[in-house]
Amino acid sequence: MSGFFNRWQTFHAAFIARHLWLQPLSGRVYIAAACVFVLGAAAVNYDIRDRQYAAWKAHPDITHLGDMPLFSTADAPYFLGIAAELKRGKTRQTYDQGRSVPNQVIRKTPFYDHNFDRWHDAPLLSVAIVMTAKDAGRAAIAKAGHLLIPVTAAITAIMIAFAFGVAGYWLEGAVAALGGGLSFAYLSRSAAGRIDTDQLNLGFFYLLFGLAFWAGTVRGKLAGIVATAAMGICAYLFNWWYGKPELIVMPVIAFIWLRLVVRRDWRGAVFGAMIFLALSDISMPNSLTSSYIQPYFSQSGFLFPNGLETVSEVQSYDILQILLWLTGDIWLGWFCALGLLLLALRHPVIAIAYAPTAGFILFNAVLGNRAIFYAAPAFWFGGAWLFITICRFALPHMAPTRFAPGQGVAGMMAAVAIFGMTYLASPTHYMPQPSFPKPVMSAFALLKDRTDDPVIASWWDYGYASRFLNGAATLHDGGGPKSGVTHFFARAMVTDDLHETAAILKFLVRDGRHLIDWYDGDADGFYQLIKARQTRPTRPIFLVLTGEMAGWMQAITKIASWDIDHGQWQDSQFRFADSSYLKLFHHGETADGLFELVYDDYPQVRIFRLSNRASVN
Repeated sequence: MSGFFNRWQTFHAAFIARHLWLQPLSGRVYIAAACVFVLGAAAVNYDIRDRQYAAWKAHPDITHLGDMPLFSTADAPYFLGIAAELKRGKTRQTYDQGRSVPNQVIRKTPFYDHNFDRWHDAPLLSVAIVMTAKDAGRAAIAKAGHLLIPVTAAITAIMIAFAFGVAGYWLEGAVAALGGGLSFAYLSRSAAGRIDTDQLNLGFFYLLFGLAFWAGTVRGKLAGIVATAAMGICAYLFNWWYGKPELIVMPVIAFIWLRLVVRRDWRGAVFGAMIFLALSDISMPNSLTSSYIQPYFSQSGFLFPNGLETVSEVQSYDILQILLWLTGDIWLGWFCALGLLLLALRHPVIAIAYAPTAGFILFNAVLGNRAIFYAAPAFWFGGAWLFITICRFALPHMAPTRFAPGQGVAGMMAAVAIFGMTYLASPTHYMPQPSFPKPVMSAFALLKDRTDDPVIASWWDYGYASRFLNGAATLHDGGGPKSGVTHFFARAMVTDDLHETAAILKFLVRDGRHLIDWYDGDADGFYQLIKARQTRPTRPIFLVLTGEMAGWMQAITKIASWDIDHGQWQDSQFRFADSSYLKLFHHGETADGLFELVYDDYPQVRIFRLSNRASVN
C-alpha cells in the first residue's frame, strides 16, 4: 500500500510541475495585489452593512424606539441586557436572576476573586459592547452593539481570506471572503440589527483553520510553538465568544493531520495539541447531549417537548435551496461544488484538513438551516479556484503569442472578473427588518421601573426583549423553549377556559419547576393540583399578548398538545376559535375582572394584569 501512495505522490508532483496553471501564484506583485483584493472584500462587507444602517436611520418610525435602534434578532437583547448590567458594575448573574422566574439557575457564586472573573463570566460580545458604550442606558448600549456589526463583517472577511491565503491561494481567499460574507446564508445572520455571536462565528471558525494549516506545516520547533500558541489563544477567544467546543475541535484535528502527513512529526502533533488544549481552556464536547437532537426533555416524571422543533431556523433545506443560499444561484452553486471536488484531487491532503468547512452542509439534516452559512466561504473558494485555474490555462493559449499574458497576469484578470461576478451574484440589496413591531416593543418598555416587582408573561420569543426593555422578571425566553414552562404557557394560551389560563400563569410564577419536581403523578392530576393551589398569593403578573402571536398559534398549539406523560406528539384537542388567546386579545374578555386590561394598542398589542383573587369558575 505504501508503494502505491509513493508512486501516486511522484506522479502527482511531476504532473503539477509540468503544468504551471495548476501551481499557486507567488511573488511580491501577487502578494501586493492579493492584499488589495482582501482589503476590497473587507471594505465591501463593511459597506453593505453600513448602507443597511443608513436605510434604518432614514426610517426611524419602523427601526427605532425613541433614539434607540431596534434589533433584527430575538437574541440581541440577551447580549445587550448583560452588557447593561456589566456597565453598571454588576454581573451576568444580576441579569440571569430575572430570567425564567421562579426557576432561575445561578451559574456561579456571586463573589469573584478578580474583576476579570466578572467579565469572563459574561459573553465576550457583551464585554465588547461594554467597552464601546458611553453609558449604561438602553440607547447607548444598543448603539454600541449596532456599531460592532459592520466592523465584525470586515474582520470576518480578513479572517476568511487568511484561512485560504496561508495555504497559498490569496486571490481565491479574497473571493471566498467576499462571496462568503455576502452570501444570503451569512448576510441574513450578520446584517443590520443582528447583534448575535454569528456576526463573528464565521470569522473565528475559518481563522482557526488557517492557523491550523500554519501550525501543521511550518518548519522549525520555535515557529511551530508560536503558531500553535496563536491557535490556542484564538481558540480561547472563540470559546469565550461562542462557547461551542465542537467548532474548535475540528481545526485541532486538521492540525494533527497536517503535522503527521506533511511534516511526519508525531511528536510535534502531540506536543502541539497539548499546548493548544492548555491555552484554549475548552472541555471535550458531548454532541449526543445537544438540544438539537433531543426529542424531549425529562423533568421529574414528565417528558416535555423540545420546542426547537417549531423554530424555523432548525428546519432542514434541500440541496437546491442550500446552494441558492450559499451562492445566490443554483448553477453557480454546482460550479462551486465542482471546483471543490477538483480542488480535492489537486490538494488531497489540504482537502481532508479543510473538509469540515464545506462539510457543514451535511449538518443541515441535524442542526437545520442555521448552520449552513459555515460552508459559504468554502464553496466560493472552490468556485474561485476553478474559474481562475481555467482562465490561467485558457488565456495564454487563446491570445496571440505576442500578446499572450503570463500566469500572473491571467490570474489577476480572472480574479478581477470573478470578484465582480461574485458581487453581482450576492444579495447586496437585502434589507433586514426589526424582529418585532415597534408598537410591541413600546408596550414592553412601558413596564419599566415598576415598584411592585412584577413578572412579565408572554411567548418565549419576547423574553430577552422584555428583560432588556423593562428590567422586570420573565417566565421564559430564547434559552428556554425546551423547558416545561413553555409547554404550560402554551397550554394557557390554547385552553378554552380563562380560569384555567389564570391558574396556570399563577402556578408558573409562584411554583414553576419546584412543584413539578415535587409532584409524583400523571398530567391530569397535576392540572387538578394547579387549580387547587390557585388561591395562593403570587407576585403581580402582566400578560402581554400581541397580534403577531396569531401567526405562531400553530406552533403554540403543537407544543400544548404534547403528551407529557408518554413523551410524544398527539393530535390537537384545542381549537383556535375557542382559545384563551383569542378571547383575551381579540374579544377583550376579562372573565369578570380576572384579567384587567391595562394597556390597549389593538391590533398590535394588549397587556393584561392578572387579578390575585381566586379564579375558580
